[in-house]
Amino acid sequence: MSKKFIDSDALDSFAKKFNEKISEDLKTKADKTEYPTILDWETDIVVDTRYKHGDIRRYGINGDGVTDVTAALQNVLNNNDNVFIPDGVYMINGAAINDVRSDNPDSGLVLHSNQKLLLSDNAILKLIPCATKNSCVLRIESGCENVEIEGGNIEGDKYEHLGTTGEAGMGIYLSGNKNVVIKNINISKCWGDGLIVNNSKNVGDYANTELKQVSENIYAYNVICNDNRRQGMTIVGVDGAVFENCKFTNTGGTNPQAGVDIEPSPYAVKHAKNIEFINCEFSGNARSGIIIAINDNNGDPTIIENIKLKNCTLVDNKESGILVTSGVKNVEVNNCYVARNEINGVDIASAVNCTVTETISEYNNEHGIYFYNTNGCTVVNSYSNYNGKQGIRINTGTNEIRLFNNVTVGNTENNIQIIESRNCIISHNTSIDSGIHGMLIHDSSEIITDSNFIKDSMEVGLYLLNVDRSKIYNNIVIGSSILTDQGLPNIICVGDNNSITENTSRIGSNTNRPSGGLSIGWYGSESTNNYVFNNDCYNSGCSFGLKDMGINTLLSTNIDLNGGIVNIHQTKEDEALNTTDKTIVGAINEIKEFTKAIDAIKLNGYSLWVGTTAELENIGEKDPNTIYFEIDNAEDSESNIDANEIITAVFGSDYIIN
Repeated sequence: MSKKFIDSDALDSFAKKFNEKISEDLKTKADKTEYPTILDWETDIVVDTRYKHGDIRRYGINGDGVTDVTAALQNVLNNNDNVFIPDGVYMINGAAINDVRSDNPDSGLVLHSNQKLLLSDNAILKLIPCATKNSCVLRIESGCENVEIEGGNIEGDKYEHLGTTGEAGMGIYLSGNKNVVIKNINISKCWGDGLIVNNSKNVGDYANTELKQVSENIYAYNVICNDNRRQGMTIVGVDGAVFENCKFTNTGGTNPQAGVDIEPSPYAVKHAKNIEFINCEFSGNARSGIIIAINDNNGDPTIIENIKLKNCTLVDNKESGILVTSGVKNVEVNNCYVARNEINGVDIASAVNCTVTETISEYNNEHGIYFYNTNGCTVVNSYSNYNGKQGIRINTGTNEIRLFNNVTVGNTENNIQIIESRNCIISHNTSIDSGIHGMLIHDSSEIITDSNFIKDSMEVGLYLLNVDRSKIYNNIVIGSSILTDQGLPNIICVGDNNSITENTSRIGSNTNRPSGGLSIGWYGSESTNNYVFNNDCYNSGCSFGLKDMGINTLLSTNIDLNGGIVNIHQTKEDEALNTTDKTIVGAINEIKEFTKAIDAIKLNGYSLWVGTTAELENIGEKDPNTIYFEIDNAEDSESNIDANEIITAVFGSDYIIN
């Protein structure tokens, strides 16, 4: 994308050429007696020769805040490549002549190709209040190239407008222009947008997009769009733009009311792409800080792609900090600070391949980072803390999401929540002090949840509810159920055909403690055919280490509450037994052989229980679908149990493993 932008050498050359033509003499008054007035051969008007060509003082134009100087300024612009406007308030008639279409401006000051306009710091181009729906203070003629605007202020009539309708009162209007530089300028109080980057216009044929071209190679530096009515800036059609150190603040009055809105219109070329915001601020806007959305284009394909926000601040907006919707592709949010927005910090819906990296999203009223119905998106190395609902929420229809190495702390509800999603990877994230669950994944499938650290959750640390065909491994969960002492375990897995392996569960140091370490299934919820292997539930809860409430659960070499090895299917009758009264059962060293034995049993539709004679007698009514393998005494239960011995006892010699 870099080749689309004006490089620094080109900018330096441009500035050097301008400075050679306009020296500091433009800004310095001389002794009038030494420079008499003459008739300028270019303009046929009397000029003051104290000032060089292009300095409007040469032509007797004063910024008194009263006189309409539109025609006089335009005459200077028409006859000079470089124009300087000193301090003063210059009243501009920008009311539309043909007040019909906002994408065909016909008023205000007009710049042409190969032209530079320089304003001093206290120069103000102020719109004369008007009643028209459309107006413009300064515009670049449609299709023109190589234009630079620098310095000064542009002010609209937001608080003095004489009409009540319309929303297209613009400060600066670009229309299919190329190689434009705008820098060090303040644009405020416009009836519509401070700055608009549009396609070229079609005279008399608005719907024919073949006659239009997008703007290209736009560079804006230190442009401040503040207190405009509709948007700080609108981007309708562009291919290649960089906005650096710009501010888009306090927009409000008529929708969309965003700091920036990237939204191709029904009469546009229908694409906006390769746009970058660097060190920009989006704050205090009546809706979102920035909106990136495809408009209704009468069914025609529209492209918004390759949008980057780097080192930006998006705070105190009345809706979301960043709002991305409607088929947008390839949005990157990198190293941004997003806070105190009244809906979500980062809100991405119906988009593709969006990335949030090294970003802080905190103290937003709802979610810190929110995805809905998106595909192929990633959140990595980011912080989402102290938000009013979830820290990170992955909502319905979101697939192939990657959450990696993020930190979520102190969110009011769940630190991380995933709903009705598929094929996601949740890896190496940290959750601390969640208001409800540390990590809640429900009604989802094919989820990999690995190597996450979850501590001090008010309810369940890691809660998988109706999750199928997923892998949950190598997670560490500590100190859950802070809300109710012994109310809930650290980990609950409800679902079918999951692999739950090598997780670690600990009781923690809170006053209220979890009831247990890991539960397969939970009350009122069925779980079937789960594989539970090598989980460490030592000292993980007050009542149990590992509880199996599922059907056909395959357990192997899990460490229970008191350090014993758990290889049993725990029936509902067995569930009532006190864990401390049980002897260590199923202590089998040949893990591979034991697994083959279990598989053989499951093929025949049974589950396996292994225990001593005394334990078997305490069970009461037997489960008809469970195979009970009885060990003669407690000492035997601690010795190696040959897998073939179990199989032979249950099924006969035909099932002996070679």
